[in-house]
Amino acid sequence: MSDTIVYTHSEKIKEKLARLPKEPGVYLLKDGKGDTIYVGKATSLASRVRQYFVGFSDSRPSIPYLRAQTEDIDWIVTKNEFDALILENNLIKKEKPKYNVRLRDDKTYISLKLTVNHPFPRIHEERDYKPDGSMYFGPYSSATALRDTLRTIGGIFKLRRCSDHELETTEKPCLYYHIGACSAPCVGYVDQAEYARQVDSVVLFLQGKDKKLVDDLKARMREAARNLRFEEASRYRDQITAVERTVSEQKVVARKYVDFDAVGFFRLSDVTEFSIISVRKGVLAGAFDFTIQNPLSEEDVASQFIQQYYERGAYVPPEIVVPWELEDKSIIETWLMQRRKAQLTSGQKRLKVALVVPTRGERKKMLELAFENAKESLRKKNDRKLQNEKLLESLRSALYLSALPERIECFDISHFQGSATVGSMVVFEGAQPAKKEYRMYSIKSHDTNDDFASMEEVLTRRLERGIREENLPDLIIIDGGKGQLSRVQSVFERLGVQAYKDVGLISLAKSRLRTKKGVSLRTDERVYKPDRALPIVLGQSSAELLLIARIRDEAHRFAITYHRKKRKNIVFETGLEGIPGLGEKRRKVLLDKYATLDKIKALSLGELESIDGIPKTLAKTIFEHLRSDAD
Repeated sequence: MSDTIVYTHSEKIKEKLARLPKEPGVYLLKDGKGDTIYVGKATSLASRVRQYFVGFSDSRPSIPYLRAQTEDIDWIVTKNEFDALILENNLIKKEKPKYNVRLRDDKTYISLKLTVNHPFPRIHEERDYKPDGSMYFGPYSSATALRDTLRTIGGIFKLRRCSDHELETTEKPCLYYHIGACSAPCVGYVDQAEYARQVDSVVLFLQGKDKKLVDDLKARMREAARNLRFEEASRYRDQITAVERTVSEQKVVARKYVDFDAVGFFRLSDVTEFSIISVRKGVLAGAFDFTIQNPLSEEDVASQFIQQYYERGAYVPPEIVVPWELEDKSIIETWLMQRRKAQLTSGQKRLKVALVVPTRGERKKMLELAFENAKESLRKKNDRKLQNEKLLESLRSALYLSALPERIECFDISHFQGSATVGSMVVFEGAQPAKKEYRMYSIKSHDTNDDFASMEEVLTRRLERGIREENLPDLIIIDGGKGQLSRVQSVFERLGVQAYKDVGLISLAKSRLRTKKGVSLRTDERVYKPDRALPIVLGQSSAELLLIARIRDEAHRFAITYHRKKRKNIVFETGLEGIPGLGEKRRKVLLDKYATLDKIKALSLGELESIDGIPKTLAKTIFEHLRSDAD
């Protein structure tokens, strides 16, 4: 069949194909609305893009799928293939195309961040990679695994975990210092040079350079002993013992002292589960699973996944074991080498990164294990998804809902004596928290302790937006009884949302069963609905009640977190932080007791002096400072 046959009815496509340049670059396939649905790179834009529409030169199953939905094409010419790869990654992040692989932050992707560009670097968990000069280690398969590593580091090397603001303003060492997990740079208990040596040790430890780390620590121990610094020498001795004990507990899976990642996958329909097994110095360091839903071919998905996984800050080893030769292998290896170069510390020489397809040996075994891990991980996730679907169906039946509550939103209000009133919205999709959908509301119409009015405002704003965007949940939960429910129901009626047709609405309230003498025997949770006179009493240990109670508690937690943040900001915005001698802890004492600056300003000198935790000399300083501001 002639390769001049164009499989599209669009004259626009034909015209664009005729104008495509032969240079390298990036192409963007767009749908009828003008939205980018796919971004790809090409050595020759003309040759590559024509494969989607002309003849049968490209046998990938994803080609007809994309061709059928493409109504327009754009492209950007680059100097070379490497620049095209960089631009492709950037455009995928910017455009968020429907059919490109996009790794999302979730509970399976969490790393350790070491702020090496600070005089006293901090180590802490991080979910968002930022190109800010920090070093990232991971990702870790779970928060538990990461925190175990943090505890190990704290027990051996004692780096700080406090924020930069806490480091600069604290007056006393924190709890981590008292339990032996921090060297307290905040109060000058360790100098910058010694702290830097500890940072170097942590980097070696996290990169699996155990032999070099132990050798360095032994050299420092001997030097300290020669200079009669016996206490310092004993600390190094203890660190050596702890590192060697940690290493001895690790599982050796490769005879050679090597670093590599094995990338396996298992595909079911358009869902691909990836499993990466990391080996560091011959020791199994971890296994990480990622689920990607994408209809494109296995080769396309695997190639994009590898690029995005390492682009997000994961450590790049000198070898990455893959199941087949990747398209544009040499370009990806060059890009990975640049990523690796930015991660290595001084003295490390091996920059080259190779994508390896093993045929036998330990790498082949690790690749097979990665495939088995991916298969098992997807099976477990599918089982969990099925269980959640059954749970939601049971909840629909128990609450007499007209639709399956696939998306549930819960709202809560938090304030302190009527000040800093905030609202929270948490979202559960498929019976699991969708944290990127969470929202916080600052109450605008009033600043009182009227929870009913605050809830009315929050629900009005949410439903108005949902009506505009045609994005309403299946079920809304509020914390409270009939009164709260009635106030919210009026919002539904005013906006034309039928609470028991379009969107389910319930409130969850505690009810205490008491004896004649007023003794409380137990507390039951009761569910109220607008269309039922009596509450629905679910089994107090039932999965259905546990789910909605969990959602309610999450909304409460989220509201309190935002409220505390807002109260803290109020303190900083008022200028209290400028008062000499008034540190963060004492500012918090004032805020907890009086909530607002106006109330603090209204205090007499005697009232300030009577506050526990505020010395009389400081009380006088605060009094004079606030009076001078008022003048």
